[in-house]
Amino acid sequence: MGYVLIQWGDLSYKGIAPVAVSRAWIHRQELDAENLRWNEMQDCSMEPTIPRGALLLTEQREPQPLDSDNDVWVFRSDEGRGVARLSFLGKTGIIVTHDNPALTPTLRQDIKPIGRVIWSGHVLK
Repeated sequence: MGYVLIQWGDLSYKGIAPVAVSRAWIHRQELDAENLRWNEMQDCSMEPTIPRGALLLTEQREPQPLDSDNDVWVFRSDEGRGVARLSFLGKTGIIVTHDNPALTPTLRQDIKPIGRVIWSGHVLK
């Protein structure tokens, strides 16, 4: 089946070559390769689950009614870009929860989900 080149999202470093992913793996995950983008975890808000510098494979799409509150999302807010677990409360807002125990969950109105994180990987140090 070969490989698909996945581009970097608009929120990551520019000028980095696309990264190839197995077409068979994408098919097994029931994903559309056209909607996949690479991003980079740029802070420690999701540690210990996702460390700073980790690669994030994201499915660029709007949230769906059956999405789990445990899903990790890349999003935009008034402060810029972020990565967190998002719980969608309709018109009430979105609860933003980070895995870093030093950060408390917050109810936000300014969150725009960009994509659901499908996979993350990082260099072991």
